[in-house]
Amino acid sequence: MPQKPESRIVKRCLEFLLALPRCEAHKIHGSEFTRTGEPDIDACLNGRSLKIEVKQPGQKPTAIQQKRLGDWAMAGAWATFVTSDMELASQMVRDELISEDQADVAFSRAGERRKKK
Repeated sequence: MPQKPESRIVKRCLEFLLALPRCEAHKIHGSEFTRTGEPDIDACLNGRSLKIEVKQPGQKPTAIQQKRLGDWAMAGAWATFVTSDMELASQMVRDELISEDQADVAFSRAGERRKKK
């Protein structure tokens, strides 16, 4: 069964995050035990909580997703939505979570992992 376009974006974002040093990340799968509107990706980078909602280009989070991102931000997490792994990296550099060099290295590592699969 082919992946949905959004699933491919989530996968690429996870590959990028997991290629960063001191970063752990996973996809949040919705279930009856998951709060409605939880972001797609839960990550931790250097002790900082990251909450990332992923959308296809041109789409925006729903009202409940925006509320959950806001709740996480109020609690101190870095919370955002993105439409690509490149946008994720750009926002992380902009907000000084990583440097441009770290982003470049992570993209290189993520690409090498994809080639090995």
